[in-house]
Amino acid sequence: MVFLVKKIGFYLFIVASVAVAIWGYLRLKESKAPDTSVLEHIPANVACVIETKKCSELVSQLTRQNLIWNSLLSNTSMQVAQNGIRFLDSLVNSSPEISDVLSDNSVYWAFIKKEKITEHVILFKVKEKNNEELFTDFFSKVFSKETSVASFDAFYFTNNKQKWLVSYKNGIVYVSSTLVLCKISWS
Repeated sequence: MVFLVKKIGFYLFIVASVAVAIWGYLRLKESKAPDTSVLEHIPANVACVIETKKCSELVSQLTRQNLIWNSLLSNTSMQVAQNGIRFLDSLVNSSPEISDVLSDNSVYWAFIKKEKITEHVILFKVKEKNNEELFTDFFSKVFSKETSVASFDAFYFTNNKQKWLVSYKNGIVYVSSTLVLCKISWS
């Protein structure tokens, strides 16, 4: 009788182990990092790129007592960028899930000089492929849907009369000061 109970217990252990292994494999398979590189999506005519792993710290360092940044703020497009970055920083910090994805994750801020204005693209890669739903849900709750774009889902927010576009594709989040830059970054 004891031998039969041990035998049944052993088979249950084997079945449970196989079930947990299959579940773990499937979970690991869907949580892999996206294969794309953010650097491939930065436009070729970029004037400057800032990379940071601590976005909030970068914003605070730029906006406090930074003489170079303060001199750049005489340009209105740089003021728009600062306002947009502050707004995004406050939004990201309001969502713990999004904040967790951005912690210790490289964020690229590209400056593109076009005649007398500077346009901006902010890009970062999500940590896991299965974060797409998290971001699209966040975008749809916080931002307005951009209806002028049919080829991809884009959202927008307006900050100090400046429209910023936000989109997600292949594991990369795009935040752009113009629709043209968003489309260029996608290709």
